[in-house]
Amino acid sequence: MDGSGSSSLALEDEKTVSRVSLDTAAGFPLTLDEHTGHLEFPQGVSVGSVSARRLEEMRPVLADPAADGPEEWYVMYRDVGSADVRRRAGAWRLRYDLTVVRPGVAGRERIKTAGHDHPLKAGTGVTYPEIYQVICGRALYLLQESSPAASGEAGRPREVVLVEAGPGDVVVIPPGYGHVTVNAGDGWLVMCNWVSDGFESLYGPMRAARGAAVYVLDDGLGGWMLSPNPRYGAVAVRCLRAGALPGLDSGAVPVYRALMDSPERFAFLSYPERAGEMFARVQAAWRAVAPVVVTA
Repeated sequence: MDGSGSSSLALEDEKTVSRVSLDTAAGFPLTLDEHTGHLEFPQGVSVGSVSARRLEEMRPVLADPAADGPEEWYVMYRDVGSADVRRRAGAWRLRYDLTVVRPGVAGRERIKTAGHDHPLKAGTGVTYPEIYQVICGRALYLLQESSPAASGEAGRPREVVLVEAGPGDVVVIPPGYGHVTVNAGDGWLVMCNWVSDGFESLYGPMRAARGAAVYVLDDGLGGWMLSPNPRYGAVAVRCLRAGALPGLDSGAVPVYRALMDSPERFAFLSYPERAGEMFARVQAAWRAVAPVVVTA
């Protein structure tokens, strides 16, 4: 075999090694290209839209807006699913999304999503909730009470919660909370979410406040630390591990499959006004953890 043949074979081997199956964790055939961080879907699974967040778009919410960092931060795949899943989800006005967040830092800040608040459901005084599940990697979900009517007003939130989650963990975003997701690991973070199809993220409030109440920085020892956002001042943060979601109890079952089995268990995402007791139990579990005050 000549040199060019050996080179071609090596490139093919490299492509194979870089492709990681996420089938079991996702609940359907899904592949991650570890070189690019992009997802590959089989025939029969459609994707409504794909978009990426880039460094210039992220600068308004960074601890250091002038920091150097990777060009592409994360990729969002919206309205994903087979025809059967989309039909079942559509009956409950639900949508399934996937997000891939790259590892790394910008300055000292760990790579994160831009963060957003949730809109009010029309005719109610309740904002839409959301649930996430980690498919691979390690995540920190930073939740904070939304500003009044998610209007963009800066102000210190009454409650800030940091939830650490790993593969299979489910995290709920109750009504009334905005949130940011941080990649807390050394590899790609792949996560999915179910949300009402009437949902549109509100990015203005966090952009106006230069991000969430705290920034997650690399501690130089392979871990992370919290630093306050000066726009908010010192804040108290409850730090906890992800646990079972009351009313869902999906455990390590992929939420994609869980909806196939019992779509009615996800009705609270489209009808949050009927699920106050469930959200109260989630918040009670948070409030059992003593907060830590984060100062400069």
